[in-house]
Amino acid sequence: MMAWSGVGQLQVIDGIMNSTKYVKDVLQPKLLPSARSLFGEGVPFVFQQDGAGRPCHTARICMKWLSDKGIEVLPWPGNSPDLNPIENLWSRLKRLVSAKHPSNRRQLIEAIISAWHHIITRENLQKLVESMPRRCQAVIRVRGYPTRY
Repeated sequence: MMAWSGVGQLQVIDGIMNSTKYVKDVLQPKLLPSARSLFGEGVPFVFQQDGAGRPCHTARICMKWLSDKGIEVLPWPGNSPDLNPIENLWSRLKRLVSAKHPSNRRQLIEAIISAWHHIITRENLQKLVESMPRRCQAVIRVRGYPTRY
């Protein structure tokens, strides 16, 4: 999770993600605590899922969990990386982690956590959030075709 004010808690996932694992290992333990930390207790927010076209994100069990918790989900077409700012954040995270040359799982996880919490700055996040109007305008301008984002 990312927002103007910071990043949310990370969760290391073993194996392949499915809808049950997404609810049990990501949404339940991480989403609400991250939202409270970033926005404040009880403050409503709109959740934009990363890769919302992925079946595990849009599965009935996930959407029900979000609805039951009163979390508004931004309707979002699948396959729209031009618009989702977290895609740029993932790309930056991958470059930062790769530069550390982790050689085993523990080093990889440590590099990810370090980059996520200590190298990615609030300024980086704010630039990504501020880019949303330009991203939307660029996609409208090219009628849905790829943009520089």
